[in-house]
Amino acid sequence: MAYYPPPPARRSREPSTIYGVVGIVGAFCCLPLGVIFGVLSIRAARRSGRPATLGYIALGLSVAVAIAHIFIWSVGGYQHRRW
Repeated sequence: MAYYPPPPARRSREPSTIYGVVGIVGAFCCLPLGVIFGVLSIRAARRSGRPATLGYIALGLSVAVAIAHIFIWSVGGYQHRRW
């Protein structure tokens, strides 16, 4: 009897996963996108009954990056030097 390997696993097209990954990337590129996609990921995960881990990570990173930007701005870290 010949052994055949199992078929390849299907790729997940779950919107909560896609929104979560886009939210994590958006947290570093554009803060509003990180927050928006983090919230969308959490909502999509709740609707489908899946864990909302990526959404919480995206939202947490967005908030952490926003706090870092506010702190750097408040201590004068964004000054331009003139040569």
